[in-house]
Amino acid sequence: PDYSFYSELPFVAVKLTDGCPFSCTYCASKLLSPSLIKRDPQAFADELESYALRGVKNAAFYDDALLFDREHFKKTLKIIIEKKLALNFQVPNGLHASYLDADIALLMKKAGFQSPNISLETTDRSMQSATGGKVTNENFLRAVESLKNAGFEAGEIGVYMLAGLPGQAYDSVMRDVEFVKKTGAKIRLSTW
Repeated sequence: PDYSFYSELPFVAVKLTDGCPFSCTYCASKLLSPSLIKRDPQAFADELESYALRGVKNAAFYDDALLFDREHFKKTLKIIIEKKLALNFQVPNGLHASYLDADIALLMKKAGFQSPNISLETTDRSMQSATGGKVTNENFLRAVESLKNAGFEAGEIGVYMLAGLPGQAYDSVMRDVEFVKKTGAKIRLSTW
């Protein structure tokens, strides 16, 4: 977006990548942006720096597959950390638990990320497989643990879960809720 029209700018929406390589049954991202396009990490960090120099305090990443290319994201985070940007980062879209490892979690914390959200969708293994198979319960638990070990408090970690998927029973949603509650993370329930 062209933010030059704003005299005051408390936050910006940014994207390091566009598109998504997955074909989840509940998401239109693959149809809207069929290929994954990655921005140059240095140019992206320079853009963030220009916002910080204008007084922006918060930047929200709206990528659908932010962690898909881990090395690309790590390189970007390292540049952001080197620049010592006075920005708080949010990820309103859920982070892909299968790609969120200890290194990424630590770099996110050092870069200034706050209240990370992880996508779980459901803990039902058959539904996980039927909707795209991108996250397992084990991947999710490892991602939560990585964030906690990096210094994020359990209560600031959000978890996206889906309710109302075709064929999803009420009892299944309640099992999902109980599973996530045990981690201490906040549940962010999205209804279908």
